[in-house]
Amino acid sequence: MLGPHTKCSFAVNLTMSLKTTHGSGFLYQGQLRDTVAFALEIT
Repeated sequence: MLGPHTKCSFAVNLTMSLKTTHGSGFLYQGQLRDTVAFALEIT
């Protein structure tokens, strides 16, 4: 995966869409978004 490199880093964007209902219609619609980053090193 890393080829000749021993270090790499990644960023991941997470998006979640929500809907809340009471049985006959939607009460709330919205989105949550977040970004996480991490680094790897093979020793």
